[in-house]
Amino acid sequence: MPLTTLDITLIALLLAAVPARALVRSQSAETWRDRPRLTRYFATMRDIALLLAALAFLWVNAKRPIAWLGLDIPIGPPGLIGLAIAAALIGVLGLASARARPRPDMKRPDAAAMFPETPEEQRAFVALGLFVGIGWELLYRGYLLWALTPLIGQVAAIALAGTAYGVAHGFKSWPQFIGSIVMSLLFTVAYVATESLWWLMLIHTALGFVGWLSYRRLQGRASTT
Repeated sequence: MPLTTLDITLIALLLAAVPARALVRSQSAETWRDRPRLTRYFATMRDIALLLAALAFLWVNAKRPIAWLGLDIPIGPPGLIGLAIAAALIGVLGLASARARPRPDMKRPDAAAMFPETPEEQRAFVALGLFVGIGWELLYRGYLLWALTPLIGQVAAIALAGTAYGVAHGFKSWPQFIGSIVMSLLFTVAYVATESLWWLMLIHTALGFVGWLSYRRLQGRASTT
């Protein structure tokens, strides 16, 4: 199916504009981090919602099947295997979180700025986790792989989409930057291998919540040591 002008615009935003803005924000981290958490949470959700709205318009207007985005219904055997892997991984991460011990870096400014404190912030953070885990997977894995593969081939599409989303995590250090790209590429390869996005959305969403719970446990234990 030929790409529309809106498709080209959305692809450009995902491959260039979103990663570029993340890099700019990471270079002025203090300015971004000094904004209230709720402001940052809602700004991120707004941006994802606008991109998803464009994606939804494209899909409904062109009557494209949702299976093209990796939302296979019913879920096929590879997707079911992926869900089993996701459940096992989340269980392992949850266990590791429960056994977490205080570390010297647990009060890093970026971690303290990221995770919520007040009840209102916690509710917004839960919504943010869903937007990030579901929205970015749909956009960077489901949509970009569908759009780019016919144009440049599967290998190049994996490399381009995976790298773009890795860069969209910003730059804090070279290990973090390279690690984000590698993890993004692995997620993209996993999607191509199973052709199902459900399990990756589950893992992506769970990662943020497990990180938050780990941070809370570390904070609580630190206060009693």
